[in-house]
Amino acid sequence: MWSVRKVHTNLPMGSIFVYDNGMNNFTVFCPYAPEEQVTLSDEWKATELCLDLAEEFGYACVRDAWGNLHLDYGDVCQAVEDGVI
Repeated sequence: MWSVRKVHTNLPMGSIFVYDNGMNNFTVFCPYAPEEQVTLSDEWKATELCLDLAEEFGYACVRDAWGNLHLDYGDVCQAVEDGVI
């Protein structure tokens, strides 16, 4: 269910309205196996899957719905060196 909340800011326009469905989505991404990309609404399940993929492939990360890095496991430097990131 969608809800609307009013957020006050210090911007000249005053307040803004934020539409919130109360759910966050987390995308698990493994650059060594892009076909394993999954989006979940449960943060803990995303964390467990990320850890499993990192143990199997060497590196995996979880990003939130806005694309921000939420967490990562494994050797990110090796992934950059291998050219997959």
